[in-house]
Amino acid sequence: MRHILLAVGSLALLGRPALSAKEKTPPGGADDPLYDLKSEEIVVTATRTPKLLKDVPVITRVIRSEEIRKTDATTVKDLLELVMPGIEFTSHGGTTNINLSGMGANYVLFLIDGERIAGEARDNIDYDRLNVANIERIEVVKGAASALYGSNAIGGVVNIITKKATKPWQLNLNGRYGSLNEQRYGGSLGFNTRRFNSFTTGTYKHRNSYSMTDSKVSYIEYPDGTQQPTDELPTTTRIYGYSDWDIDQKFVIRPVDPLTMTLAGTYYNHEQYSSDKVHDLFRGYTGRIHLNYAVNERQNIEASYKFDEYDKFDYYLRLDEKDKNYVNIQHTARLQYNNIFRKAGTLTVGAEFFGDKLDTYQFKGDEPEHSTKTYVAFAQHDVNLLPQLNLVYGARMDYHSTYGAHLTPKASLMYKLRPVTLRASYGEGFKSPTLKELYTDWSHQGMFQLIGNPDLIPEKSRNFSLSAEYTQKRVSASVIGYYNRIRDKISTVWNAAADSSFYTNIGRSTVWGIDANVSVKLPYGFGITASYAYIHDSQPVDGVNTSTARPHTATVRFEYGLKRQNYGLDVNLTGRILSAVTTHTFDDEYINPDGSVGAVYRQRYPAYTMWKLVVTQRFRNAVSLNLGADNLFNYKADVHSFNTSVSPGITFFAGVSLDVEQLFRKRK
Repeated sequence: MRHILLAVGSLALLGRPALSAKEKTPPGGADDPLYDLKSEEIVVTATRTPKLLKDVPVITRVIRSEEIRKTDATTVKDLLELVMPGIEFTSHGGTTNINLSGMGANYVLFLIDGERIAGEARDNIDYDRLNVANIERIEVVKGAASALYGSNAIGGVVNIITKKATKPWQLNLNGRYGSLNEQRYGGSLGFNTRRFNSFTTGTYKHRNSYSMTDSKVSYIEYPDGTQQPTDELPTTTRIYGYSDWDIDQKFVIRPVDPLTMTLAGTYYNHEQYSSDKVHDLFRGYTGRIHLNYAVNERQNIEASYKFDEYDKFDYYLRLDEKDKNYVNIQHTARLQYNNIFRKAGTLTVGAEFFGDKLDTYQFKGDEPEHSTKTYVAFAQHDVNLLPQLNLVYGARMDYHSTYGAHLTPKASLMYKLRPVTLRASYGEGFKSPTLKELYTDWSHQGMFQLIGNPDLIPEKSRNFSLSAEYTQKRVSASVIGYYNRIRDKISTVWNAAADSSFYTNIGRSTVWGIDANVSVKLPYGFGITASYAYIHDSQPVDGVNTSTARPHTATVRFEYGLKRQNYGLDVNLTGRILSAVTTHTFDDEYINPDGSVGAVYRQRYPAYTMWKLVVTQRFRNAVSLNLGADNLFNYKADVHSFNTSVSPGITFFAGVSLDVEQLFRKRK
């Protein structure tokens, strides 16, 4: 178990895959076609303690740095959609919205190195803060994780692990240019010694605005067969352009052998071209310190603190003035103790503090600022009941400054019947109302009033999942079934008489589905990966299922890799297949033929596919050249709305990356 303890003392802090004592790099190195199937890396998200991926009792999807490089994704949104079914990002009024297995943004918790992210718009974080150039890997755990991470983790957790230096010195310079004047320029600099590690990343991105005009009129249909156009004429939708800067710095210091310190900070500046006169400006600042002290080879203590501030401005171009109208500040502090017993497994106990403060123009003028505090205690026991049977169980107690105490338990079982691994999990979720849901009183562009509700109560959920995983030589396959039930769901309800939309607890909702994945590594460098997700989503509001989740989604990737001493070639063709979806909305002003008022109308969004081709050549392991095309078959939505693609059609791109240190490496 010593290698697990060492990982506790390094991985959780440094954010990189660690190797077990028994693990050996495959003959072909990290690029070996069998490497992805070995599951020998250590992950932390599912249990908050380091475990080999193959030994985690909840299936964890890991998106590795090599996969990120091959997809050549510019944003995390693009990356997640390319490699995971059941996830879709849509755009509305300049805001990006996520749907993960039927769960919206307020149920999906995004983390960076295990810590929360400040700032949101319509329940979504600012996904542009997630700098792809600084990502070592992404760990995705679907299902209730509130017992580990608290509020907002009912639907799942996406944990982004950032990079650190892996060589004595390393310097990368890169650039990318594509259609719509899309540009990305960046670089990274790293140093690594026994006691000191530094990694610095800087990235600049830009893309022009573009517009899409509907090619036909969209209609909605009422139960009596009546159809009405959503607009009399085809409309034009504008997708805002932007420019942004990301600067990330991480230091890892070991002043003495038992102690490891991680110091990290980021700066983010994003300017969105919302109009010719006023731009939306977003800025983020973070600072983090993490200490890990190894008491002995079986015990360690971790302590951490993170500060995160996210600001929004109206930037008046002609006056060159900035008006700050939104400030979200979060403080997170955590103390955790881990003990690996010889026969009784691993015990983890800890305490946490989370403070959230929001000052926004969307609150009433007399009370522009509100805050909450949450105090947490948690415990977890990881034990092997039999050599093949592992049990992880635990609980988290949250004491919310407004809602008092709430307990969320969880338990997971894993049974290994080689080459098959069976897993079963149960977890309860807890989501306290956000400050916005409680206190908003805001006029939406003069069209209606959005009103918060101080009488809201927390949402609660129960999640069950069963899975089977098969891994043998060149084939890996898994199937997962899950069920999630939410009580006291919070949503907005329209009040026509008051011309307002207000937050309220609307009752219950359920989501269940199946995920299936298969990966086959063929001879001569060829490989196929396919994933499919079925979602049955019930989100009732006033008796109407308002779900917008597409029931069927799939991803397919065909790849070819060639590696020689001074040359490498990767060809990746990735496709996303999304089924049609019919949404239902209640219209409380519609007059039926019998004179009654109110009816449910339907609107259907068609199925579509998107394909991306990336060809990468590497020379002397120092220079990489990328050429590619996105939306390869030039798909354009006929009508652009909340649940449609916003792609302008086929786009092309080319990029170059130079690893300077490789030019000085001695050749055999």
